[in-house]
Formats: sequence, C-alpha cells, structure tokens
Amino acid sequence: MQRLIAYGRGRYSHLVNHLQVMRETLEPGSEVPASGVQFTQIHIRMLLAQAHIGVEDLDNLAVQLTLALEGPLLLALSAPPPPTARSVGSFEDSWQTLIERVCTRPAATAD
Repeated sequence: MQRLIAYGRGRYSHLVNHLQVMRETLEPGSEVPASGVQFTQIHIRMLLAQAHIGVEDLDNLAVQLTLALEGPLLLALSAPPPPTARSVGSFEDSWQTLIERVCTRPAATAD
C-alpha cells in the first residue's frame, strides 16, 4: 500500500510540474495525453496485486484509481483550477486517504 501511495504522490507531482509538456503531448482535437495513462494503469494494477488487498477484480479497480489520479490533471489541461482550489499537497493527501480506504480490509465482524 505504501508503494501505491508513493507512486500516486510522485506521479501527480511530476505531472503538475510538467503540465506544459503534457499539453504538448495532446493529440490534435483530443483532450487526452498521448502516453502515460496506460503505464499508470498497468503500474497501479501491479501494485494492487502486490498489496494483497482481497479484491478479485483488480483490473477495474486499477482503471478507477488511474482515473482518480490522472483525471484532475486532464481537467487542468482543459481549464485552470478554480480560485478556491487548494495546493498540490492537498491532492496528494487526498490520494493517500483514497488508497488507505480502498486497500484496507474491513475488520471481521462476529455474527
């Protein structure tokens, strides 16, 4: 789980720091960068498998987490963030919260 948190923090920071480069990788008429997203999905899938979180469908979970990580950047490519948006650090903290909640198995209950 810690590697997944670290990957998300690092990936988002990298993307934000290279936002202009990301803009330049857009296909003409597209709002989706030409590369990177597929690698992120594959890498998240691998990290989920290594975390042994007890979820059978890691492929769809990896898609959802990839969208959660890359989606805000894709929005930033098409429009500036609202003036009330918080710093990058708050996004990274939100990523950590998401991963901790998704990857933590619920406690067993006695029936």
